[in-house]
Amino acid sequence: MLKARMRIQDALLVAGTTAAFVLGAGTGRADEPTTESRPTYKPTASDDFARKIDEYIDKKLAEEKIEAAPPADDAEFLRRVFLDTIGETPAPGKVMSFLADRDPDKRRKVVDELLQMPEAARNWAER
Repeated sequence: MLKARMRIQDALLVAGTTAAFVLGAGTGRADEPTTESRPTYKPTASDDFARKIDEYIDKKLAEEKIEAAPPADDAEFLRRVFLDTIGETPAPGKVMSFLADRDPDKRRKVVDELLQMPEAARNWAER
């Protein structure tokens, strides 16, 4: 059971990272809560792809009777996306500016910014 749970957690990490890259601001489900620190999602052409990822994750969680974690706040999102893309945590100044930013597309923008960095290619090539 523990090995199965670890495999699912690994799959969820990869799927969650993929969704973060594609969406930048959550899953886009209508029932998903939004807060001041979590911008309102704007639908994009990738919604169908994200929906399929959500369905797959929901199915696997249900099969293993695992409760999904709540959506990440801005600080957690930034730390995770930095670690997943470039393998490093964000600098304190970057964290402060990101948290102060009120742009609803700030998550998408930081993902785009990180994916353009040479460190992202190096990090993914060395996995």
